[in-house]
Amino acid sequence: MKQKYFEKIVLTVACFSLVACSDLARHNFGQDAATVDADTIDLTDQPSALKDAGSDQPGQLLPSDLKGLSVWLDPQRGLTGSTDGISLWADQSGKANHAYQTIPGSKPTVHKKGLNGHDTLMFTFENNTYLTIDDADSMHWGTDDYLVAEVVQYINLPVGGDNDTVVALWVKQRLDVSAAGVALFGNSIADKPSTSKILTAVHQLGDPLAYVETTNKGYNDGRFHLVLVHRHGSTLELRVDGVANAVTTGPVTDVSAPQRNVFIGGGPYREYMQGEVAEVVAVHGKVSAMEVDQLEQYFRTKFGL
Repeated sequence: MKQKYFEKIVLTVACFSLVACSDLARHNFGQDAATVDADTIDLTDQPSALKDAGSDQPGQLLPSDLKGLSVWLDPQRGLTGSTDGISLWADQSGKANHAYQTIPGSKPTVHKKGLNGHDTLMFTFENNTYLTIDDADSMHWGTDDYLVAEVVQYINLPVGGDNDTVVALWVKQRLDVSAAGVALFGNSIADKPSTSKILTAVHQLGDPLAYVETTNKGYNDGRFHLVLVHRHGSTLELRVDGVANAVTTGPVTDVSAPQRNVFIGGGPYREYMQGEVAEVVAVHGKVSAMEVDQLEQYFRTKFGL
């Protein structure tokens, strides 16, 4: 009974809040993401050099410059799909951590030039739209530093059941009372689910607690926000739109969550997003304060944030 109680809490920590948490459940897709929907067509131009993806400012840091880059999802490249939506969002980090969806009715769709002339992926609550990244050694970050950044907008309202209120922006958690892992949630607050519109970042909900949540509210405003969670040493920092919104210092939790997948935009516990994702970056290892600033500048320049 205690385990179910904590699982419920983990799911609700995301009521329009940004959380760094763990993947609560294994979405058992045994299929290799690279072979999903092999009969579909590539929807992107696939530029030969990743450097072409950045801003027009020469010398600016790009995600590919970050040592330890584990995931880089950019709608300008690597999209495979057909008329029913996107089946594969190819990872540009070189680690092959591709995001995919095999269920026909749950595939996101492309919004052409959805943000500052760049394509975005659209997710809908009604269609239970989400993507999965399979668990892999490169996603086992242990007690090391990490960074997850996402440019995202959503309009979910804090109504209905807990799992219908929470928005899973990025979720990879253990399926036990600790809920240890890395997750970003929208529309959530750790101890008061379904009552707030903040962003929360959690990497453990067990004993001891380890999470941060924004002091500001109203992030379900349909505007694109740059949300970034950064663990460096024993510090867990939640940044929104280039500003450190919440910081906490606590136990350095093992966030590997082995055998648990990453879910973006929803998942087996619902938490479906009504909104769009412009880009996702995840880094395993140390990222300096200067690199964080430069990465945020990359996003601001590219998307006009």
